Amino acid sequence: MKKTKRFIAPFAIVIFFCIGISTLADPPPPPPMPGEGHGSFLDQPAQNGPIDGGLSILLALALMYGGKKVYKVVRNK
Repeated sequence: MKKTKRFIAPFAIVIFFCIGISTLADPPPPPPMPGEGHGSFLDQPAQNGPIDGGLSILLALALMYGGKKVYKVVRNK
């Protein structure tokens, strides 16, 4: 139990910072196309949603679930 507590706190901190840093890594929008005014349908970037946030949350939840399963196996021995 003591080893598990020492592992959980640093792991949670690392996951927290990884998720925070990944949200700051979005690239800036592209510049408008030359020779055309703003508002033209040709210079509008595609409206794609980011998928990194959802994947990070799913990964963190999967790791916590796996950790819980490992903890139960180790505790019962």
